[in-house]
Amino acid sequence: AALNDLLEEVEARKCARSPEYFLKKHCAIRHPARGRIPFDLRDAQKETLKAVQTHDRVIVLKARQVGFSTLFANYVLWLCLFQPDQLIIMLSRTEREAQDLLSKSKYAYELLPEWLKNRCPKVKSDTMLKIAFDNGSTVESLPSRDSPARGRSVSLVIVDEWTFLENPEDAWASIEPVTD
Repeated sequence: AALNDLLEEVEARKCARSPEYFLKKHCAIRHPARGRIPFDLRDAQKETLKAVQTHDRVIVLKARQVGFSTLFANYVLWLCLFQPDQLIIMLSRTEREAQDLLSKSKYAYELLPEWLKNRCPKVKSDTMLKIAFDNGSTVESLPSRDSPARGRSVSLVIVDEWTFLENPEDAWASIEPVTD
């Protein structure tokens, strides 16, 4: 048992050091045709993950349905589990899309190995649009209308499918001061 605990601790520390390692080794995604599959990051996803970790602002111009929403949903899960006191806002066009985006984070969390979940912060609150952990980290997935980020101190803002937002200028007006 002591050896197993030691191996789990080593593995948990590897996860804490590298979101790419955590995503590849422990996260699963729901593929539309193949169902549950391991999250095998593509090169473009790896590059984007590195860019997000090293730059204050990142804009990704990409085709639709190539896995970047899933990448960010899983990345924010990593942040919440391994970085205390994070407030992350994910903005989508509609409330349904915001729920769908957060459901990707929840899906990955639910499928983590129990030993890893036991070593991570516990879920304190779980609603359709928010998950809060007992280490002070929270991710909220919200529709972009009504300036949801205005006046908040956030660690990270992710805007999903900017082109399709109802009022992108208003969304930017609420996000831009937060990003400074």
